Amino acid sequence: MESIGSAVTAYWHKYATLLLAPVLAAVVSISYFVVRSEDFLTVQSAEIPNKTALPEIVSGQKYVQEIHGERGGLERISLQLATYARTNQSNVSISLSDSQGNIIREWTLKSSILKDNTYRTLEIGRRLKNSNGQTYYLTLTSDASPGNGITVWTGESGKGLSLNGKALGKTFCYRLGYRASHSNLFSRANGFHVMVLFVLAYIIFTLLPHLSRIRIEHSFLTVWIFLSLMYAFSATLFSVPDEYAHLSRSYELSYGYLMSDVNEQTGQIGRRLPLDIDLGLISRNWQSFSDNKGLKISDHKAFRDFQTVAVYSPVTYLPQAIGICFARHLTDNISVIVYSGRFANWLFITLILYASIRIIPVGKEVLALIALMPMNIHECVSLASDGLVVSVSILMISAVIYLRYRQSSRIKVWQYVVLYLLAWIISQLKLVYLPFILVYTLIPDALFGGSKKKWLHLAVIAFLAVVSNLVWLKLCGKFLIHNGSDFGANLGFILHHPINYLVTLARTFLNGSSWMLETMVGSLLAWLNVPVPGVLVQIYLCIIGYHFWVNRTKASGKELVSSLVFGFIAVSIVLLIATSEYLYWTQPFAKSVEGIQGRYLIPLLLPLYFAISNPSGLLESKNQQVNLSVNTSSFVTCINFCACTALLFYCIAL
Repeated sequence: MESIGSAVTAYWHKYATLLLAPVLAAVVSISYFVVRSEDFLTVQSAEIPNKTALPEIVSGQKYVQEIHGERGGLERISLQLATYARTNQSNVSISLSDSQGNIIREWTLKSSILKDNTYRTLEIGRRLKNSNGQTYYLTLTSDASPGNGITVWTGESGKGLSLNGKALGKTFCYRLGYRASHSNLFSRANGFHVMVLFVLAYIIFTLLPHLSRIRIEHSFLTVWIFLSLMYAFSATLFSVPDEYAHLSRSYELSYGYLMSDVNEQTGQIGRRLPLDIDLGLISRNWQSFSDNKGLKISDHKAFRDFQTVAVYSPVTYLPQAIGICFARHLTDNISVIVYSGRFANWLFITLILYASIRIIPVGKEVLALIALMPMNIHECVSLASDGLVVSVSILMISAVIYLRYRQSSRIKVWQYVVLYLLAWIISQLKLVYLPFILVYTLIPDALFGGSKKKWLHLAVIAFLAVVSNLVWLKLCGKFLIHNGSDFGANLGFILHHPINYLVTLARTFLNGSSWMLETMVGSLLAWLNVPVPGVLVQIYLCIIGYHFWVNRTKASGKELVSSLVFGFIAVSIVLLIATSEYLYWTQPFAKSVEGIQGRYLIPLLLPLYFAISNPSGLLESKNQQVNLSVNTSSFVTCINFCACTALLFYCIAL
């Protein structure tokens, strides 16, 4: 009997727990969808500007406000009340009636619990489906004696208010709350995207228990593809910062122009492109996209200003440019062209991430957690280059760790090509990430054929990376934007007051660290105006912190050098990012650095992880995660579903 009980317990622990996490994640996801859909379906009329308050409302006075419904689904009315900053012992009676005098709802408010100068919401209790164009009457009376009554704020921008049958020529300050039918969620183009989101979510939640049984690179790829599709069907085109500019720069490169042009008449930086069309028609919302999906590129070229990205190397937009070039030779449909650029960028990033998680011998689940952040996926399915920076930096570290701990034979020719190419690409993407090249110092001398050969190769790699970047900056230095900052003054401050500058950096990160970490995960998506549930973001950070802490290993000797190198890379890049933002985006003598975005820090997570958890110690540990756990994949899917829900309803409501 004991063996049977043990077998049942083992079976329950093995299979029931596999289902518990996905089911819980699905429940949370659907609950959030329901809440967000209620918010989306609820529309509130504009506030009437308050001008004056009525005299104290006492017994014997009967105020009647005429109200006109402007849409269907009237559900609540809010009145701006005032209590004279005192606790009044009286009752206020309010009723809502239709144009025939039929009472729809009555309310009795205790004056003692009302707050001064705030809106009090009156719930009707049901949707008035046919309220559009209908007239209603809000009647307000009180049993208060003088000195014990409340009042209502009024505005002069409307009429319809009367006292004991006499028109006052003003209006209550009120707001009307409408709620559309749930069928609106599934109507026209909006409904299609809602259904696609749910179908994708259903498939991925169903697959999650099975993904823990396959190799982690395959389970990661499965989750990555489904989540990427969810973002593609949730967020409209140009939903990430500066994507309009990214399109213009990519389009320019698709013609073979490596550098942008200068408009001699206006001084703008950009190029004449066949994009003289209203791109807002395909980005405003999904219904607008559906109505204008046949929009074509213009017959003539107009100068487009994209100075914010003109300084970036052609390498930054190479995948996007390839996709756009391929598409525009087949069609003149602008939506197809943009999505081709997006897809090429995403595909390039996907291949790099898959290769990284496949070859890295340790930290596979941490790598997956970093790549599957809502912010990172959202950027990767766009025309932006941030996802490419993350993927290339991850591949560099993965390749070095593989060579250091797994390869015993000398580096092959194709591996040299990859190492050189990755270093050159990372230097071209953004100069501040150049310290990633230092990770090559961790490759054993023997793999190069000796110490001299190793340092010769590293010197050549560093030389090519730095020189090529400096050459590019020299060619396009005139495109640099200072955004109101004074580069000379800020540089002088750093050189002459280094201690004060360090204090400025410390103040920046101490005051803004929480915001940076949360936005790094994806607490604010789109143009940093679409919030994701904060509690899920905090949990995500805790999960990453847990992996950093539980797998930490002590390093000594050569392995201590490895940890120090990873730590130095992370710290130096943080300083370079902050200094770059200070020089080009911060007002002179500002108390803190402006412009540091959380997504800039995503590439630093993996080196920081290996600085704390030495790869050598991780390899010796028996607790290494070789599969993507159900708990991790379930939570990742949950937070990304919620993020897609927020993006979807934001795009629908625009």
